[in-house]
Amino acid sequence: MGDILQLKQRLHNIHAVHEITDAMQIIATIMIGQAQRFLDYRKKLQAYYDRIYLTQDIERAQLRKDKGEEWVIVFFSEKGFCGNFNPQLLPLLNQHKKIKNVIVMGNRGKVYAERLGLRQAHFFSGAKRSPSEDLTEGAFNILKAHGFPHNVKVVFNKYNNMFQQVPRVVDFFPKQEDVFSGRGTLIDIDEEYLAGTILENYVKARLFFFISQTFTGEIASKLLMMQNATDSAEKLQNEISREVSKERQSRITQELSEVISAYKVLQSQNERR
Repeated sequence: MGDILQLKQRLHNIHAVHEITDAMQIIATIMIGQAQRFLDYRKKLQAYYDRIYLTQDIERAQLRKDKGEEWVIVFFSEKGFCGNFNPQLLPLLNQHKKIKNVIVMGNRGKVYAERLGLRQAHFFSGAKRSPSEDLTEGAFNILKAHGFPHNVKVVFNKYNNMFQQVPRVVDFFPKQEDVFSGRGTLIDIDEEYLAGTILENYVKARLFFFISQTFTGEIASKLLMMQNATDSAEKLQNEISREVSKERQSRITQELSEVISAYKVLQSQNERR
């Protein structure tokens, strides 16, 4: 009887886990839908920012980009419970750990960065819920204080779809051919207006774009983990249910066998009398 009780307790525990993961999966499904719609909007908006930024003084911007100190901005998930989302960035960050100017977005990234010896980096929080533009202020102020350096690399997980986030290293300021490929003619913009307004707005928008992409990828990774956990719990629940049924049937068979054996013994004794 002890084995059945233990199996039933395990079954009860797994059922509780299944309910929790199922609920978390539903929440993540709702959140990923919202995050995907928001990211689609930011992608369209970012394309306009890219075109506006590169319409003025492209050659000088490219020259500034090729010179000056190197910078790297890495975008980690704010929370650690999202599978391999954060660890898969480490090889790319390790390739750039000799760069002195490092900005780490996401509190979980501080742990990983310190493991790589990046203790002098600038650390800022990421998106815990829906991304907001105030998350860009810390990194923006650092870049502004250094005159908006153009030699800046970004390490992040590129969100391809719900099932795939690919670690990438890209230029913070995109190349002209990447932005204007297949586009129309350029629009002339006053240089003074560009220096005073567009550059600052562009940097803020670019930072927020990567934060939004990181947040969406994090939610997608969590959703996949919840799906896998729910499937595993359901599978284990079915296996233990079969074990309980098998053990119960074994007990019934044993009891019937004992009753039949006792009946035969009594019948044999009666016949002898």
